[in-house]
Amino acid sequence: MTSPLDGKVAPFGNAVDKFHNFLHDPAGDIDTESGSMPNLRKLSDELRGIAANTAEETAGDRVMAIEDRIYPGVYSTPPTHKPHSGAPSAEGDRCTILVDGVAYEHLLSGGGWVIPNIDAAQLAQPNGSARVGFVGVAPGSVPATVAEILRNAPSVWLFMSPALRADSLSGNPVLNHTPAFQAAVDYAIARGINKIFINFGQGQKYRFEGTVKILSGDFALTGDHSPIRGLMPVGPA
Repeated sequence: MTSPLDGKVAPFGNAVDKFHNFLHDPAGDIDTESGSMPNLRKLSDELRGIAANTAEETAGDRVMAIEDRIYPGVYSTPPTHKPHSGAPSAEGDRCTILVDGVAYEHLLSGGGWVIPNIDAAQLAQPNGSARVGFVGVAPGSVPATVAEILRNAPSVWLFMSPALRADSLSGNPVLNHTPAFQAAVDYAIARGINKIFINFGQGQKYRFEGTVKILSGDFALTGDHSPIRGLMPVGPA
């Protein structure tokens, strides 16, 4: 490049040439009085690279931050820690947990994982009680579901057919309720539960035509009445 001042103010002409090289040369370095330095195109390339790396790192950090609040994947048991940072799960975190084999979104609220926005149709399903939280009254009680609480004292009512239930509600039962009671006792003992619940709240009565075997030295029959009433042992015909 030539300059009208070439030969008159030589340093100025050199500076113009170097400035032209700085602006227009392919990416590389140029020589200056202070040494070599990257020209504009090289600086632009380097800045674009830095910006891209920074954006990628920022996006990665943002994804991890989001996934520490909305956990990826499906959990078979409620998680206790965030998936990336390893910090304890916090109020407002969300994740998907299997409930009786069905995946449901959960929200950590009140110290326990609950299913938000559950509707009546979902509650009416056979596993509806597993979707409802239960908070104990004792200090330090561990949050649980209604299903877990009910399983701690299974009701003999759950082991009866509709016909047996109707018979017990008649006030004068004629069917044999012994197998249902035995099934409830066996279910409880097999799971380390030491009691069953017997329903009397609607005036139920139960008829026994056999013996209920309780193969446990520490087992209780609980119910709506104390002491329990309404059991009708029947001797040989």
